[in-house]
Amino acid sequence: MRKDYDFSKIIKKFLITFLFLILIYIFYRSEFTNQGNWREYYFLYFFLTSCLIIFILLIKSKYIANLTLLVFSTILILYIIEIILLKNSGYDFFNKYDFRSDIQIYKELKTENKKTFLRTNTINLLTANNNKILPIVPLSGISKSQIIMCNEGGFWATYFSDRYGFNNPDFVWDSNEIDVVLIGDSFTEGACVNENDTISANLRKISNFNVINLGRAGTGSLSHLAILKEYLPKKTKRILWIYYENDVTDLENEQASNILNEYLVNENFTQNLINKQNFIDQILFDQHKKHIKYISDEKKSGRINGPFGSFNTDKFSYLKLYSVRSFITERYFFKKNELVPTKKNISDFRNIITIVDQIAKKNDIKFYFVYISSRQKYSSKLDGETYPEIVKIIANLNVPFIDLHKSFMEYYDPLSFFPFRRQLHYNEKGYKFVSEKIYQFIKLNE
Repeated sequence: MRKDYDFSKIIKKFLITFLFLILIYIFYRSEFTNQGNWREYYFLYFFLTSCLIIFILLIKSKYIANLTLLVFSTILILYIIEIILLKNSGYDFFNKYDFRSDIQIYKELKTENKKTFLRTNTINLLTANNNKILPIVPLSGISKSQIIMCNEGGFWATYFSDRYGFNNPDFVWDSNEIDVVLIGDSFTEGACVNENDTISANLRKISNFNVINLGRAGTGSLSHLAILKEYLPKKTKRILWIYYENDVTDLENEQASNILNEYLVNENFTQNLINKQNFIDQILFDQHKKHIKYISDEKKSGRINGPFGSFNTDKFSYLKLYSVRSFITERYFFKKNELVPTKKNISDFRNIITIVDQIAKKNDIKFYFVYISSRQKYSSKLDGETYPEIVKIIANLNVPFIDLHKSFMEYYDPLSFFPFRRQLHYNEKGYKFVSEKIYQFIKLNE
């Protein structure tokens, strides 16, 4: 009996020590790795671990064996749930997914093609422009280069940029007349799929339209207006404005730029970017060098990913219960943290769409507004707070409204349009579905 009692005390000390180490790790991840940005997320795990330590301290040693059995049974159940979630997401343990990091894929592709770059986010240059470090705000990417985008489906998506740094075959700019110009953010650009599976590429295949894709990741509605003013071809038949739900709230950052605001208040304002691509490339080369150094330093220090992100580059992420934690996070954190635009955001967005509508009418261009939404809306079956406001604005302007949010809600399995049913952007199936719905709408209304 005495030996059993001593053994129970040893187990109790071991559990308390182990849990204290977990507490330290959680604190380190929260405050150092993620610099407090995900404190609320990590607090849940910190709180539960603390409660478990207190419970073990208070429980009598003779019950510790039963507690140990309970703990290990719970861990076993969590791993069973992890495997089920992975299986339901389409994850294949035997598939050769690409687990290389962005810096690894960059270095390897760079040896094959010197003009290889990670995708640049021009929105980061707004502050530099306001501080007079840069004379212009670039709105496109690096031209005629291999661009590494992202990995959400288990492979690194890449494309070759056109003469202005957009995701197009370069020859599209040689046409005398453009059937469709797409404008929007990363979904429009074609994030995380190869260039043959984007909305623009699908439209070219199913319609024979000559399509120019002006989509840029990380941009909001004011940038979209600016891009149209700078790059819209003179002879264009249709503008498709592809709206994602954060495009309104992105106005907060964009309106910090004096130059971007000029596009809203000054009808004739232009930076003449279409004739400054060599200068833009040089600016983005410099930004890219800084970005490569930054992410290299981040990875050396261990600050690679937050709790949410793209395809997990840790091939043993399931050992950390990644799917279980993501499942909990989505249901208890994403829903209540939806970005809600201010009244000023809505008012400015209305002005932007009105300006685009006027540009379209002035140039005899058909203007279509396409609404897409986040994956969380389909896992929770919610419309979101901005949806009715946007619908109302577009209806009042009498602009044709392609409601892909509604189409997704009506589809029997909308989560199948997203990689592993949990990533941010569409997979090949999702982009194809969107393209087909857009083309069907155009055919029915023209």
